[in-house]
Amino acid sequence: MDRLNKLEKKNNFLRRMNYILIFIVVLIPILGFQVSSQFFKVIETEKLILKDKKGKERAVLLMDGDVVKFRLKNSKDSVMCLIGATESHGYINIKSESGRNINIQPRELEINGSDGNRLVLGYHTEHMWDSFGMRIDKDAVICHLNVGELSFRDGNFPLARFDSKRIIFYKRHSTNFINYQPRIEIANDKDDGAYIKIYDNKYNLRTSIGNTTTIDNKGRKINNPESSIILFDENGKGLFQAPQ
Repeated sequence: MDRLNKLEKKNNFLRRMNYILIFIVVLIPILGFQVSSQFFKVIETEKLILKDKKGKERAVLLMDGDVVKFRLKNSKDSVMCLIGATESHGYINIKSESGRNINIQPRELEINGSDGNRLVLGYHTEHMWDSFGMRIDKDAVICHLNVGELSFRDGNFPLARFDSKRIIFYKRHSTNFINYQPRIEIANDKDDGAYIKIYDNKYNLRTSIGNTTTIDNKGRKINNPESSIILFDENGKGLFQAPQ
């Protein structure tokens, strides 16, 4: 009898263990689905804010009209990095406390220094330039390296100020130019030769050294050689010419 009782107790124990194992096997997939569904939950909102331990905003993801923006701030609530996207393009702006910043857009990379220096790489439509190039600014000074089809029809390298004082190296047709605008022009033409032209403050030609085209009293064009020197008055009349 004792042996039968022991066998019965053992069978009951094994039966309970089987029930427990079956329960665990059934429960694990249910719990796993609930946990995984929490990780893949979709949150819909127009603004998401992340704060630090002091409760200050450090990161903001928001919709500003049709523009999506992601702002990263420092502890002083200054935006140090801004990432945005419009319907047509995206952009990035990175700043520093010293005043330096970098702007990145599809057609332009701009780096600004705290001392007024500026470097721009990209496609420009400012002033007479409409091409891909490089521009370096400091105190309104521009250094612009240009590649493209311009009014000069070929690539050029101008050094300029916004007050129109500029130096331009360029080529037009078959002539190479160095132009110290608005007063001096140096050129070398492979067919006609070289010349130097000097203008007064009213942009009237006053001195021409080298190859120069003039018009005589009968309206005929005269090509003067590279060895010639011609002086003009403010009305364009010749004052002196050598050789005659």
